[in-house]
Amino acid sequence: MRQRIHQRLLKHSGVVCAAFACLACTSLLTGCELIAIALIAKRDLPKHVDASYRGLDNAQGFAVMVSADRSIQATNPGAVMEIAARTAENLRDFYAKQPDPVPGWVPPVDVLSYQYDNPRWYLRPRGEVAADLGVDRLIVISLEEYRLTDPGNTIEWNGVVSGRVTVYEEDSLGMDDVAFEHPVTVRFPDKTGYDENSYQANQIASVLVSKFAKQSAELFYDHMTEGRISSAN
Repeated sequence: MRQRIHQRLLKHSGVVCAAFACLACTSLLTGCELIAIALIAKRDLPKHVDASYRGLDNAQGFAVMVSADRSIQATNPGAVMEIAARTAENLRDFYAKQPDPVPGWVPPVDVLSYQYDNPRWYLRPRGEVAADLGVDRLIVISLEEYRLTDPGNTIEWNGVVSGRVTVYEEDSLGMDDVAFEHPVTVRFPDKTGYDENSYQANQIASVLVSKFAKQSAELFYDHMTEGRISSAN
């Protein structure tokens, strides 16, 4: 009997020693270090994401227009201009770094001026709007939701911006036909429990607009997702 036990101990001695070694190393780590290791284990690594639409690569020019209903414009008067400007600038900055010819673009202030001068532009054929702006790719972002808190709860921040990104191609068979369409939704903060003691309304709005514009622009080119640390729940 003693001989069998001795043989079993010898057989599993490597595993036992490894276990004790791990315990010994762990005991040398501080609480903060252990937490850091746990968080690293939860980290989402950056990933390559292909463009959902590549039609801007061979475009002569593009313009970004944003539409929103009156309730969104009344409660967030700067949302349309900010989202249009940041999305267009993100696209401009990306193509400025590429070796191939850069498609022209219509500055957001000119697009907004056109919308103000033509308040019923959204009822016109998209081909006519593109021709007026002098582009062969017309990007229209339709905002469907824009809020900083849940309805009926003005104390806790729970911001959401959602909409649809639609592209019309002047050189396609039907300029007024949708060439590409994709929904975009962003949220901030990522967790609950934040109020005015944590963030101000303009901070929530700024992050939402930045995230929405970034994700809208990223539909048009390859990119890497941002690495993040998941909740250790």
